[in-house]
Amino acid sequence: QKPDFLILAGDLTNSEEQSVRARLRLVRLCENLQLAGIKVFLIHGNHDPKEQTFKAINFPENVVIFPDEVTAVPFEKDGQILAVIHGLSHGVRFDTRQMSSHFKRTPEYQTALQIGVFHCTLNAAQAGQAIQPVTLEELKAANLDAWALGHIHKPYYNAKKNQKIVYPGSTISLGFDETGPHGMIVGNIENGKLNIEF
Repeated sequence: QKPDFLILAGDLTNSEEQSVRARLRLVRLCENLQLAGIKVFLIHGNHDPKEQTFKAINFPENVVIFPDEVTAVPFEKDGQILAVIHGLSHGVRFDTRQMSSHFKRTPEYQTALQIGVFHCTLNAAQAGQAIQPVTLEELKAANLDAWALGHIHKPYYNAKKNQKIVYPGSTISLGFDETGPHGMIVGNIENGKLNIEF
């Protein structure tokens, strides 16, 4: 489909036991995307926190890896800022910080699509034990146009009005109890409006 960029919302591995082979395969896939002119925006989740990654394995230049503080990175195409990606990586395995309030729309790029990338637990019953606990109201307060969320393995959509809040889920089933659809979200901007499709 020749997308402009790919967003990976954490947990690129499903185990804290990091595999050098899997990491190198991911790097090679990102190199293929670089050859195709596709940018990659990547955050670390609770299963692949930054502190446990292999420091000697480097990603190609098309990959933006977000730090463990909320950071905004503009995406430019043909001399125009089309999107601003706001991301936050997990630095440690159990990151229970309340970080949702750190996401804010970047004023100088008001006309660009602004997307938050967050590995979190939405509407957790026991917020103190959850991974990056957050509510829908907190996400909406950031005034971003869309959210790409990671952590749960099943797709979830909240696409009311102009705000899109989405868990794409995992691309494949990671356990016998994970029935139902698996895949990814494709987004298109048409006439200034974001449309998403599972």
